[in-house]
This record gives sequence, C-alpha cells and structure tokens, in this order.
Amino acid sequence: MDLGELQAQRQLTLQPRYQTGETSFEVFAAGRLAARAAQAYDRPRLKRPPFAIVIGPGSGNPVALVAGTGPWGAFDVHDLAGASIGAIRGFAHGLAPARWEIYQPGAPLITGIFHSQVVKLLRTLSAGLSLPANYLLPLHYRFIVEGQQAARIRRRAGVTGRLSADIEVPWLDRRLVIAQVIAMSRFEDSSLRGDLRAARGVARSIGRDRGRG
Repeated sequence: MDLGELQAQRQLTLQPRYQTGETSFEVFAAGRLAARAAQAYDRPRLKRPPFAIVIGPGSGNPVALVAGTGPWGAFDVHDLAGASIGAIRGFAHGLAPARWEIYQPGAPLITGIFHSQVVKLLRTLSAGLSLPANYLLPLHYRFIVEGQQAARIRRRAGVTGRLSADIEVPWLDRRLVIAQVIAMSRFEDSSLRGDLRAARGVARSIGRDRGRG
C-alpha cells in the first residue's frame, strides 16, 4: 500500500504491540497491514518521544515524522522534507475526557469531543476514585468540522488497546488520523497489558539505579 492508497481508506484500525522500551502500532486497512509506527515508552503522560509513520513492506517507507511539542497532548506532524502536514492538540479537563483539535494547513479546524455523556461520567468517576474501570469502558470521540462529522475514533469495551478510526471527509490527511489515534492511546486511553508492561519497565529501572548506588 502506498501513500495514495492509504489516503483513500475510510477506516483504519490501530493495534498496539507492547514491547520492552517501546509501543509499536500496526495500522490495518481493508484487511491488510497498511502502515506502522513505533514510539519509545518513556512516561508518555509527561514526554512525547518522536516517531515515524511508515508504509510498505520490510523496514517500510517513512511518510511522516511526528514530534511532541508544547503542552499536554501536543504533536506536530511533518513530511520528510520538513513541510507541515498538520498538528494535534489535546486539552485536559480535570478528570473528564479531553477535548482534541486537529489542524491541517488550508482546512478548517477539526474538534474532537467525547460522544457518550453516560460513559464520560463513568470515566470521570472511575478516574476520581482511582478505579480500574477505564480498562473496560469504551472510548468514543466524534470529530466535527463546520458542524459536520469528519471522523470517529473508538475503542470497544473490554481489556484491549485496539482503536478504530472512521473517516468521513476525503481531504483529511490519514497521517494526521494515525497520529491522533496514537496520541489518544498514549495520553488518554489505557490498556491493562500496556500499563503492566510499563510498570515492569519502571521497576527494572529503579532496580538498576539502586544497583549502581
């Protein structure tokens, strides 16, 4: 699949693969692997390690570079020549799910809002009470542009980190969609397996530090 074919896809599914030191994301479209991205795991709620989006077999062909910048949830996306593809910004609201914005040059602002008020309340309550309910509750955002739905990003209920994106406007750059889904996975969404893997990494790091002392 090349960049043109990727841009023609209306549905993408991102499956995280948790590994020591990083989380890789496999992007599937039309039943086949369309793209990949791998981001180092370094306390992602505080840091935003840069990563590349690649397509094609083997090591792949990089089609975008994504780097964190500015406040919580901020990403800038560029092509290999350094030209801007767009930007993503996340705005936290206390314990409630965040509001997201997607900026694409020459296009109107796209705003992502949490879809279900009931699930939003449950997620807020579980976060406030430090309950593990977020591992089981679904995630569903609607992205709106000029009063119309541009995309939806969802995660089904259950212990899974897989997210899907349905794109309803042809001009929205799919590389921005991939970056947006990864941003949500790393900053807002959680999976039990990923958090356990991260906890083991932190424990190993503390053990090494004590050994040096």
